Amino acid sequence: MKNINDKNENEKLAFESRDSKKFVNPATPVRVFIATTNKCNLKCPICPNSESNKGKELPYEVFLKLADELFPLAKEYHTTVSGEPLLTSYFKEIPSILLNYDTKMNLTTNGMMLTEDISRLIMPVLNDIKISFDGATKKTFEKIRPGSNLEIIVSNINNFIKIRSSSIYKPTLTLQTTLMRDNVKELPEIVKIAYDLGADRIKAYFMIVYNPEYKDKSLWFHKKLTNEYLGITDELVKSYGLKSKLPKKFNLEESSNKYKFTNIICHFLWQEAWIEVNGDVVSCCNINRHFIGNIYENSFSQIWNNKIYQDMRKRLNTDNPYECCKDCALVNEFRLNGMDYSYKSLISKRCG
Repeated sequence: MKNINDKNENEKLAFESRDSKKFVNPATPVRVFIATTNKCNLKCPICPNSESNKGKELPYEVFLKLADELFPLAKEYHTTVSGEPLLTSYFKEIPSILLNYDTKMNLTTNGMMLTEDISRLIMPVLNDIKISFDGATKKTFEKIRPGSNLEIIVSNINNFIKIRSSSIYKPTLTLQTTLMRDNVKELPEIVKIAYDLGADRIKAYFMIVYNPEYKDKSLWFHKKLTNEYLGITDELVKSYGLKSKLPKKFNLEESSNKYKFTNIICHFLWQEAWIEVNGDVVSCCNINRHFIGNIYENSFSQIWNNKIYQDMRKRLNTDNPYECCKDCALVNEFRLNGMDYSYKSLISKRCG
């Protein structure tokens, strides 16, 4: 097992490889996203899994194999973002595995199953916990997230804060909001709730539309309103002293959206591994992410610098990047030449 110095050296090498745009990446992933399950206890219509949730789980022995291959040099393990990670049958085994490799956990959860026992279990390995929080009122929250209970989630958050306050470990707590027409006006109030609860950070991103019935709720069609409330929220966050990660405001002027694809800083292709519940290795979490390989056919080390990965890195900063890179809402946050959001980055092609 590698020591922490090796993890630091690997991270430095990943940054150097990204900045010098190396096609063959000598570093291994610094952050590893492994979808252990796509099962969920909620039925959110905005979620791409709401239609095709088949309750799949990555086998425990496969997770152990990936851990042995990736965790020695990975600084952080991100739990599944395509389901509720606490429904993974072997979730309680994961913290001890992470401790063995000195790898931290970054947990995204809907908060319904965040019991006191779970909070205590994950505290020693946790870097950050993100609680999905899509409304400031019970009506809005539970409409967007059917099956949830706002009072239970707030109670679980309070218990987490109490356990953290008496612990030597101090992971950060983030309230994370998927923004749409139904809740954008409540974002400032969500910030107030985060402050009152003792959260450390507020994070928000624009809803990506997978269900055609929700197309008109996309903030793509409500840009002026969105910019107004993002401005209010930003000022409020500063006044409370909270950390935040908010989406960029929309450009209200007509834009051709035709910028040169140069000077793009993309952490996905050099610093992160994304592995789905069926074993697929994909480029990122993009709406149209690209398939790169499958861990049942090749080891991750064989996939990491295969022809597809190399080609994606090679074409990223050219006028001919892969389609998922052309319309990436996330890369817009790292693009240095002012690229605007595009319609395709926020609305799935299945919605027209």
